[in-house]
Amino acid sequence: MNSTHPPLGLALDLSATGLLAGAVVHLAAWLGGPQWMAALGAPPSIVASAAIGSWPALLGTLAIAALLVGMALSCFLVARRRTRLIFLRGTLGIFAVILLARGLLVVPFIFAGQRKWRTPAGKIIVTGDWFAAGSLVVLAIGALICLGLYQTRSERRSLNIVAALPRRTRARHDTE
Repeated sequence: MNSTHPPLGLALDLSATGLLAGAVVHLAAWLGGPQWMAALGAPPSIVASAAIGSWPALLGTLAIAALLVGMALSCFLVARRRTRLIFLRGTLGIFAVILLARGLLVVPFIFAGQRKWRTPAGKIIVTGDWFAAGSLVVLAIGALICLGLYQTRSERRSLNIVAALPRRTRARHDTE
């Protein structure tokens, strides 16, 4: 039997794959050294930490990689609907909004032609040669999580009014 409908968890599976790839990129950047971290847009304080071999760069990289792996696992679990995962779905929803906001940072970056943004205090907040590409990937992953959460929503929230009626009322409605 062939179905023309895509699998429900495909968007979440794709976002989980992207999140795992992001974790690998973060770990590879740390292993590559301060030049890799700077090219990928790490804050200057983290690049300096990597250059002298202190803990903030390693701990930050491990924390981000662990968060990305945890979110990838969450995507896989929600895509498979093993149980009612209300808290997990809510967490993924919040994470998706954060990823969408982070991904949308690329719009003024590209259209304004700016290569470095500074805060009023003079700190550089957007750097790196790969900022635009990374932002687009983050935007795509956030959009895939949103799509996946929409696709795997509960059927009880459908607009089928008859199905929402109590059984006795539904039986009366069917006979009329």
